[in-house]
Amino acid sequence: AVLNQFRDTFPPDGLLFAVGCGGRDRRLIDLIARGVLRCPTAGGAPHPTAQTRVVWLHREATPPDPVEGWIGRAAEAKTARDAAPVIAAGVNSPGHFLRHLYGELTSRHPAGTTGYRPHSEGPVLLDASTDQPIVYQSTSATTDPNAARVYRRADKRFTVFDGQYPPGPGEPSPTAPTASERLAQWVAARLERVPVWIDLEGEYTIPGVVGAIVDVCRRSDPELAPVVLPFEEPISEAALDKAADRIAEALRRGRYLLALDAFEAFPWPQTHHHGTSRAEADGRDEVELARLRLKSLSDLLQRVLARELGWSRVGLSVNTPRGRNRTGGIAPPARA
Repeated sequence: AVLNQFRDTFPPDGLLFAVGCGGRDRRLIDLIARGVLRCPTAGGAPHPTAQTRVVWLHREATPPDPVEGWIGRAAEAKTARDAAPVIAAGVNSPGHFLRHLYGELTSRHPAGTTGYRPHSEGPVLLDASTDQPIVYQSTSATTDPNAARVYRRADKRFTVFDGQYPPGPGEPSPTAPTASERLAQWVAARLERVPVWIDLEGEYTIPGVVGAIVDVCRRSDPELAPVVLPFEEPISEAALDKAADRIAEALRRGRYLLALDAFEAFPWPQTHHHGTSRAEADGRDEVELARLRLKSLSDLLQRVLARELGWSRVGLSVNTPRGRNRTGGIAPPARA
């Protein structure tokens, strides 16, 4: 009786979005199959329709088995006038998708208590022909000899995209993907985790990096407490341990993909090309200070990876270091 009532209540031109569902709830599967798709049974073929009835959003690499079954059986029985009754789409963040959908339908942002950033931190590379994320390929599948190399830990929790030095003589070819581009492809292909993209060129201190990571995690986990660390240079061992504890705690509370972009750009101040650097103002050698700050970031990363991260993973890109002016030197990156 309840199923018949739902079937009669659901509008004939309605569109159902399934968000945050894993496909293992038999009651939900039966309700959608028989109440919306009008299948004779939960495992039957959807009723022929002239429009799409269900959009299933999933964070896994593939849709759940029941959804793939609906799509396959509908395709077998489809005629020229029938539309696909079920569409499955992979999303990194269902909340961001719904916000984008609201903006497309209304041409404005939803009302809220906080402001909106003018740009997105995490780049997602799309194939121009399909509008789908570019599928990540390993270095062994890349024919360009100057492509960034990939190194992974045995437990697959940490991946480094190394584009520091071309393996062959001369400059890398313009078509070779940089380490940052490979990192972006790696993030775009992993829909099952929430991306946390940190542009290290936009940060200048260890507390800034830690705060940026936690702030992005708090968008998906509002109950996570913000972090405040004292600014000191060089940063103390105790402060590094506290910073690593807070990052690991934030990553353990969800399924995150922490992407740290441009490791080599971290030591340079954003306004270096406009005036005197802090190293000159403090009477210290600029290259020495760059090495010190890169080592602090490397030590922090090692401490984070030594802690339990749950289902979260970490990626790091290192590009060829380049100075910001003609006379300024540059330090080679500290190995992470």
